[in-house]
Amino acid sequence: MYRVLLFVFLGCMTLSCSKKVRKDLSDGEYIIEQYKNDSIKNGKSTVYFKNGKKQRIIKYRDNIMVGEMKYYHDNGKIASKTHFKDGKVKDKFYNFHKNGKPYNTYIYGENKLIGIENCFDGNGKSLNCGTLKLGTGSINQYNIEGKIIAIDYMQDGRYIKTDSIK
Repeated sequence: MYRVLLFVFLGCMTLSCSKKVRKDLSDGEYIIEQYKNDSIKNGKSTVYFKNGKKQRIIKYRDNIMVGEMKYYHDNGKIASKTHFKDGKVKDKFYNFHKNGKPYNTYIYGENKLIGIENCFDGNGKSLNCGTLKLGTGSINQYNIEGKIIAIDYMQDGRYIKTDSIK
């Protein structure tokens, strides 16, 4: 599929013009962003699934993520959310199953993943999150039924690798 950029000018605001940009992605998905001075992200960036439902919303101020960020499942239910301050995750990153129930909560410090607070299956049953402590260890990944499907490995708050479980 060809990628097409369509620029729609919204008009000028105090000494600079803003424009709304729509960029078509593969499989009918597209992104809309607000820009200032043709290159600086300012405002809300929204990406949609091909079914027209929101995929993610991220807010920017002078190219830096700020405020609440949300990702959605293709059924419209929240997939994850967090808050950014000055481009860094502020405290926690919440993940949700496709049915909207809580999945897990990641804990951040110094903009690094340092821990995991809880893990649940799609019915709210508590699961073993793994060994992650102070940014090093493993994170167990589960499907909605609570079956382990992968293990992520972290070191010093950074992702190392994933082992899939069959």
